Amino acid sequence: MNSIQIEINILNKWIKQFLPEYDLFFFPKKYGTVVKHFTSNTLLMPKEEFSNHTIFNNIDSRNSYQVWNIHKDIQFVCVANPSLIMQWDKETRERIFQIQFEVNRGSIYEWDMIECVLEGITSPSSKATILQHIFPYSFTYDSKRYISMQKALWDNLHKEFQYKFLLLLTKQFVYQTSLSEERIKKFEEKFPHIAPYFNTFSTANGANCLAATLASICSEKSEAKWIITKWVHDNSFLKGLQIKRYRLKSASIDSLQPSDILVWKNEKNKVLHASFHVGDGYFFNKDGQSFFNPWQLVHIETLLNTWGNERIEVYRK
Repeated sequence: MNSIQIEINILNKWIKQFLPEYDLFFFPKKYGTVVKHFTSNTLLMPKEEFSNHTIFNNIDSRNSYQVWNIHKDIQFVCVANPSLIMQWDKETRERIFQIQFEVNRGSIYEWDMIECVLEGITSPSSKATILQHIFPYSFTYDSKRYISMQKALWDNLHKEFQYKFLLLLTKQFVYQTSLSEERIKKFEEKFPHIAPYFNTFSTANGANCLAATLASICSEKSEAKWIITKWVHDNSFLKGLQIKRYRLKSASIDSLQPSDILVWKNEKNKVLHASFHVGDGYFFNKDGQSFFNPWQLVHIETLLNTWGNERIEVYRK
């Protein structure tokens, strides 16, 4: 993609799903005294309970707060009513945001990003209103300014700001390519069942690289449409390859054929990523299960830079 174009109806769905209807705060044991600020409108739970909770730790909240990146030493999680934040004094609020930054919780952004979005808003009154909403959610850490995007804040922001913010955020997930329209058309003709998804975005979280790869080896558009939006795990993925008569080959990545599949595994033989070769070194690919991750045509060099060039397996029909 050389530019990001997302339909308004997709952006509107993203706005609704961007943050869950509750706030999540994560704390290591050393910050145990912080619970005194969570005495109402709150559920406190140990991290084990949160990890197994099918409601609070669902696919949307995991993506909103990038739970997989949070430090492993957290001991408890606070599920809070979004209104709770504004009941704290400024010092308490900033300290809690700083702790969230320390544990690497998602939904925290550099202040520069806010300024970049505001530059695109021409109305002085709209800018003033937006800043008025944002300031209580800003904090500093090591002399650098950040914003903690929480549900109550997000819902109060002007829709123009929300659109621009999401588009700017999406740029971080898109690979820039110089793929010609002629070559894209060639791939569309060869793989019509997945062509509608080339360089597009999902409306919801969940669809991942394994689903995109299985969709690529379907024989019918209806089957590809059904599976491409699913959150597929590694065992189901490998079984899906077997069902479609794909087998592990000793082929080198330097001698790939169209319709080959590359699978990256870790040292424990667990599948990390998979991608479908459409030809000429280009792949139909999706990184991650967030709706920010597009289904995109990318070159193998991009994949190797992102996922590494070790423990790669080639599957062929």
